[in-house]
Amino acid sequence: MATFSIDNDRVTSGVQNVAYDQSGGVQTLATADTGNEIDVTLLAGELDGLDSGFETFLIGLGLSAAQKNYAVLTDAASSSSTFIQVTADPGETLNDLKFLADSTVALTGITTLAGESLYVHVDVTGNYATLWTTSDNSGRIVGALALTGETIDNVTTHIASAGVQMLFFEAIKHTNTASADETLSLSDVLQVGVDTAVSFDFDQLDAGNFLWAAVGTAGAAMLITGQDLNVKDSGKPSAIGTIEKGGTDPSDAVNTSKATDTTIGINAQHFAPTNSADGATGVFTFVTGYKPISAATPTFTGQNVKQIDYDDYINVSSASVFISQLTGGSSAKIHFSFFEAGGGGVDKAPADLLPEEGYADVPGASYSYIGNQDNDTHLTDDTDVAIASVVIGGFTWNFNDASNGTAQGGITVTITGNDVIVDGAKANDLITFTAFNGASAVDGTFNRIDIQALQGSASFDIGHIDLTSGGLTGFGLGSHLFVDDDGPSLTPQAVIGANDLKVDNDLSGGDPSVASSSYGLLPGTDGLASYTILGPEDNVGAFQWTYDDTSHMSITGTYLGKDLYTLVLNSSTGGYTFTMIDELPGSTLDLSPAEVIKAGSPDNPILEIGAAQNDDFVRMTADSSVSGANGNINESHGFVGVDNGNLDAGESLTFTLHEADGTLITFEGIQIGTKSAQGGTYSWVATIAGGGTISSSDPGHTAEVVGKNGTIDISATDLEGATIESITITKISGPATKIGVGDIHIIVPPDDVQLGFTVELKDGDGDAATQSFVVDIDANNDGVYDATVNAALAPLELLGVQSFNLQSPWLTFV
Repeated sequence: MATFSIDNDRVTSGVQNVAYDQSGGVQTLATADTGNEIDVTLLAGELDGLDSGFETFLIGLGLSAAQKNYAVLTDAASSSSTFIQVTADPGETLNDLKFLADSTVALTGITTLAGESLYVHVDVTGNYATLWTTSDNSGRIVGALALTGETIDNVTTHIASAGVQMLFFEAIKHTNTASADETLSLSDVLQVGVDTAVSFDFDQLDAGNFLWAAVGTAGAAMLITGQDLNVKDSGKPSAIGTIEKGGTDPSDAVNTSKATDTTIGINAQHFAPTNSADGATGVFTFVTGYKPISAATPTFTGQNVKQIDYDDYINVSSASVFISQLTGGSSAKIHFSFFEAGGGGVDKAPADLLPEEGYADVPGASYSYIGNQDNDTHLTDDTDVAIASVVIGGFTWNFNDASNGTAQGGITVTITGNDVIVDGAKANDLITFTAFNGASAVDGTFNRIDIQALQGSASFDIGHIDLTSGGLTGFGLGSHLFVDDDGPSLTPQAVIGANDLKVDNDLSGGDPSVASSSYGLLPGTDGLASYTILGPEDNVGAFQWTYDDTSHMSITGTYLGKDLYTLVLNSSTGGYTFTMIDELPGSTLDLSPAEVIKAGSPDNPILEIGAAQNDDFVRMTADSSVSGANGNINESHGFVGVDNGNLDAGESLTFTLHEADGTLITFEGIQIGTKSAQGGTYSWVATIAGGGTISSSDPGHTAEVVGKNGTIDISATDLEGATIESITITKISGPATKIGVGDIHIIVPPDDVQLGFTVELKDGDGDAATQSFVVDIDANNDGVYDATVNAALAPLELLGVQSFNLQSPWLTFV
């Protein structure tokens, strides 16, 4: 059997395969010997740049404009000219290389983007193959392949070579979503086959008388027996199946002799009639994988039918028989009959035939070689294969014209179905038979010839039998042809950081509270499947978010259960827009109850008390317009006042907020709980950060009127949203007021927040590309974005918001 070799580069060590790159554009330019990708263009509306025969074949497919445009976008793969090499065995002649495939079997592990299986359809020449979405031609063509540059040398190297070109008309699904550069093979459902001509002579045979003889190789052999066989059915187990040489019904035997050339006959050294009847019939069966020949020490003859063991048949459409010499006459009269064995008398495709071998049937696997020994059923019930023509020398006889049954060159040939009688054959005649592939035939091939010398014939020797088409021997090709995936990509802005967004925390105006940017969407030839915000949704902590719908292209974020922002993607442009739909509220800073203030007289106009939540502190200063008063702070058992421990009319307290090192911190309101027998009235003046003041005496403002044990509340609304550096509270009227340290609360603005998001682009076969960006919220509206939390690794989870609470946001964000 011919030897196959598949290698795209016979210089580089190892087997080099051919890959079609699904990415758009030319990735690897073709060279004469090691090409991969070649540029495909359109010329006059048809695909151009390929092998000319391939171009013609593609025109006949009736491809749509979309299919052609895809091929132009992704180009084609082209192998080296010696990608496929087939070396003939001794005695073989290489006829042709062809694609082979069973169109009912889907390619393994490779589908369309929609998950449709792919089936290989080979054209009648065997030079071209198409990939369809159906096992018949009712589906859609997805790809095509061509054998190119085929060369055959049957003289010197005895090698056939060819290259392969392949291209696709739509994307292939690569199922490994973890890899954006995955390669898939077409699998060995697609094979390359070689059609060989085989010549069988008899030089391998020793002289003797045998039940069977076989010549050839493991890949292609010819089995020879008589037609009237009889073997032992009883006795020792080792004797069962052995030829019966005596008795009333001796078996036919193959007789061989060694002279100048080895000759064979049935029950004689030649094919010869008896004195009064036709001669014995020789049965010649063409097989592959004949086990005795395949052994380490080949055996070419045998006496037991159990030794007849082979894998399959060689079905051919044409064969020749060479008459090497005549004895005892000037011409031979020969009866040839042509059959397909292995179908149990039913015409079948070669792949459905069962071997006829051994002593007994093996149901579903093989028939016995002889069958019923009384009438040799398995040697006489084969399917007839009609003969279309016979050629001897320069003369041809056709079954369906006037030549049939006439004499030409002194020879008369009569064709009757599968029977051919040649009357007048001479020594050195080569008789060639071609089968008729009629409408009722499955494929018009045979694998068995019966040969018989008719009465009156000279004895003749057969020099050799040639199978002008020795059948197609296949070898896996698809596992060396790959489709390389092209993954998607998200291209960031050219300017570093331009994909990050900044918004303020003021919906009343000023700097915009909406920001946008975009990524370049490059889904590749697999097409865009989705552009989404990557989850999972965040439902833990103060900051959370959920998808707005199943498209995952927009989300709504919340703070403490209240809607705060939206993020919306645009799959057409790759854009995304972050919009604040509410403001982050400020937080309350409490004074530390751990700082116990004991009784004592007024000693200083300044008192500093630490915050409960961090290292900041509040500085209080006092003043008094009361006659003779000093305006010092009087602290006593957790209460503060001016001079006498109370806040009386005409006295005031000023509050500022500081970091541990004394740095001034702005704030946006204050709440002071009071204890008094009756209510009172309080005025206030605040110093605005950056300059200016705002007070209760300004137009549109009023003094604070507080009921008994009520709270003085100077809110952000009172301050018109201003951020302040200090505030002074003055008692205008009412009885003495006591102020507890634990009842003083500073309203601080929220600290800047950084939110992290990741967007994902998926292509048609599920490959994904991601990019992450951050959104900085200037929560305190100071124009400086100074959140320090790294939120670039995953959506929102990076905020550390699980430790954030309304009482101490700065602990997490600043």
